[in-house]
Amino acid sequence: MASPGTTPSPSTSPAPVRLDLPLLDVDVLTVDPDRPELCGAAIGVLDGRIAWLDAAAPPGVVRDAGMKAD
Repeated sequence: MASPGTTPSPSTSPAPVRLDLPLLDVDVLTVDPDRPELCGAAIGVLDGRIAWLDAAAPPGVVRDAGMKAD
């Protein structure tokens, strides 16, 4: 909340998250005993490594424009 006499900053959208390969709505098996399976999860690959693994895609996810599907 803004202090009295100041103008709050406008809300902004999250910055896009660049992923080389976003895999969305996938079922994932994990080694976490509390969450052994994530259904409908998201995996993001960036520079050949897993950069994101969660129940949902990060806000603003975009596919890297340099990658082409054959």
